[in-house]
Amino acid sequence: MYANVDDLTMYYEEHGAADGPPLVLLHGFTLTGRLTWNAHLDALGSAHHLVVPDLRGHGLTDNPAGSDAMNHHQFARDVHALCQQLGIERAAFCGYSSGAMLLLNLALEHPELVASAVLVSGTFTIPEQTRADMRNMTVDELAQSWFGPPDDPAAPYVPISAAWHRALGDEHWRIVLADFLAIFSRSDAHDYPDPDRLTQITAPVLVLHGDRDAFFPANLPVELYQRLPDAELCILPRTEHELVESQPELFRWLALDFLRRRYAPPR
Repeated sequence: MYANVDDLTMYYEEHGAADGPPLVLLHGFTLTGRLTWNAHLDALGSAHHLVVPDLRGHGLTDNPAGSDAMNHHQFARDVHALCQQLGIERAAFCGYSSGAMLLLNLALEHPELVASAVLVSGTFTIPEQTRADMRNMTVDELAQSWFGPPDDPAAPYVPISAAWHRALGDEHWRIVLADFLAIFSRSDAHDYPDPDRLTQITAPVLVLHGDRDAFFPANLPVELYQRLPDAELCILPRTEHELVESQPELFRWLALDFLRRRYAPPR
């Protein structure tokens, strides 16, 4: 399904219990809603009405504003506008990676909307080592490190991710990877709230993270947890950034347990 959201034609799906309390699932940068959450829809949707969008410039959602709009502040504004379009006044949210990061902005700017939040593999700042590792990579280098080298070196390189992103044409995969790499060359202010404002987030939050996250070391979710006034922290051992994929059953158990205890659905 598509919704006209400000300047966007935003793709989203609805799953689960039609009359259940809303739970909005937010994917990470370079991914899509279905790619991230497909394996979890049955479990998370057993008691919730799921809304699963493709974020701006990802998957089947376009991006008329171009690369300048590919940041977590704008992603949060887009998600708020989608909820308004769908008549969702209050919901729980579960975000993975960039989906978790945009939720910090959403919970600050629209506390009336965010009833509770599960933040998976997220951060509120990018450490300098991660910036150094990523800022000089090219799109092709990143694609090959994630998806493997080309089968035919003489042919144009097309990674598996080309099938995920189609709203912006055949080169959409290049656009989204380039926009992802741009994050590591700009200041935190482009994407994250001032850390001192995190104490103003009123929603209950579960911070869920792997102890071997290569992007965001475990000290960052610990500090995020310490800054949030109503938070729970779970660091999974021997777990990397791709937590929702590598630890699917544990992720679902933890998320559903938290939502059962800390999500007061709208009446």
